[in-house]
Amino acid sequence: MSLEVVYEGKRRCETRFKDLAWFATDAPARYGGREEEGSPTDLVAAALGSCILTVLSTLAEPQGINVNGAAATVRKEMTDGRPRRISRLTLDIRVPVTVTDAQRAAFEAGVHACPVKQSLHPDIEVVLNFRWGA
Repeated sequence: MSLEVVYEGKRRCETRFKDLAWFATDAPARYGGREEEGSPTDLVAAALGSCILTVLSTLAEPQGINVNGAAATVRKEMTDGRPRRISRLTLDIRVPVTVTDAQRAAFEAGVHACPVKQSLHPDIEVVLNFRWGA
């Protein structure tokens, strides 16, 4: 798998996947960006949320549990100092089904193996808050 990332000027990049325009990113306004699109670090937050929901589905669906409609609100916090980096990602995960306590514990433990989470620097705090039957 490969992506093509092209700098478009004024702190904006466009990422292309399989010859399709996929998405753009902007730097925050304080860094000269337009702030019309999400930032590159916003993509890290989005990647974590989508990865966790995908892993949840791979754990639940073989057991006949449909998690369609599951959603995650991701809050990203950045450091104030240098180097500027993500310091904390908090995910509020809503799963629209009710499961047993044992299933819930297994699913919640299993999503920690998400490849994106495993790729994050260990100094980034990741907080996962689940709400089942929501």
